[in-house]
Amino acid sequence: RMMLHANTMGALALGLALFLCAGEAAAQAVCSDTPTSGQRISCEENRFSTSDIDINTQNPAISTTGTYHDGIYGRHSGTGDNDVNIRVSGGTLKTTGVSAYGIIGIVRTGQGDVLIDVQNVAIETTNRTANGIRGRLYDDGNIDIDVTGGSVTTAGTSAHGVMGYHDGYKGAIDITVKRAAVKTSGATSYGVVALTHPSNAGTVSISVGVEGGSVETENRHAVLGYHREGAYSGSHGDVGVSVTGADVRTNGVLRHAVLGAHAGTTGDVTLGVSGTADVSAGGESGVGVYAVRGGGDRFTAASGSVDVTIGAGARISAPFATGVHGRLASNPGTGGRVVITHGGTVEARSAGVLAWVEPSSGSTFGGGTPVDDASRTVPTIHITSSGDVTVGAGVMDAFIANGIAGTDGTSAAEQAVLDAITGGG
Repeated sequence: RMMLHANTMGALALGLALFLCAGEAAAQAVCSDTPTSGQRISCEENRFSTSDIDINTQNPAISTTGTYHDGIYGRHSGTGDNDVNIRVSGGTLKTTGVSAYGIIGIVRTGQGDVLIDVQNVAIETTNRTANGIRGRLYDDGNIDIDVTGGSVTTAGTSAHGVMGYHDGYKGAIDITVKRAAVKTSGATSYGVVALTHPSNAGTVSISVGVEGGSVETENRHAVLGYHREGAYSGSHGDVGVSVTGADVRTNGVLRHAVLGAHAGTTGDVTLGVSGTADVSAGGESGVGVYAVRGGGDRFTAASGSVDVTIGAGARISAPFATGVHGRLASNPGTGGRVVITHGGTVEARSAGVLAWVEPSSGSTFGGGTPVDDASRTVPTIHITSSGDVTVGAGVMDAFIANGIAGTDGTSAAEQAVLDAITGGG
């Protein structure tokens, strides 16, 4: 992204250095905690810098209209261990340009962390690829995004609400959204999302938590933690996603409300929905809560398990698909487990609660019967349900009882049932 920025040379050291952006008289970029009307905050450290970027602003009123004209922008391109810290309390941020984020923090070269702490801020973007909040790392380090109160609203295509994206060798993404309203309405726009794509056999863990408030999307998964396969070799790290007392909704076709996915080499996927959470996937083939362990990447075999817990008081709705789905997919290796503990309310069209292990060497443990045996070296299934499950008309088979299904997918009869439930996969 080509932009004009103030080079701080050390955490806002240049104060009010101004750059006037051509073609837009009211879009000055200032490296300052106290922008005036018509100014946006933009701070960048060049490749010679070894200083952190620290932005700490209260009650800003920032509005931009140009392409790449972010509300608040912090980027570090120096060497060594350098951080980008952005803290915003109160105020409003609105952008209307293409790829104009509300807030973005980037460590482009060298190691370092990105911290974005947003308290009671109203953020709005209206154009394509304009995320509300985005933290980005290209090397080792941690992304920590905390959003408390306020709102994040985006309207453009691929304009995600709150996003952390890690491309480095090691570190973590930790996103927490508390009592905030996050809404995206554009095509392919996630609500709250953490993505990692480790390089060189990297280890990057993911934690996404939504507590209270709401997350709503129209055309993409609402809450997602996704560990992708390694770029050049195996990749490692756990994925954890939790929703506590929040409303989470999506309406897109094949769009899931809460999704944790792992396509790397080693690592577990853990999903939890608790409190008075109300989770709904209203689109065709949309699963309410979906945890999937991808079963290895192109470099090496997989190792990991899936654990899903639905607490008492939580409600899961999937009127056109499965309510809760835990899955070990495509060559899951040995020793993995799908464990689902359900104590809430599930309303679904097909299976209310489904545990699925795809066929692999030695994983035939017979008839789809749930198995809980820690001594086994093949994948195992364990479902415990003390909650309510309501299943609509459609799938009826001996392998599914009261909306609860446990299967390793090895027999033709079981596979036919699973195809009916999932649309073939």
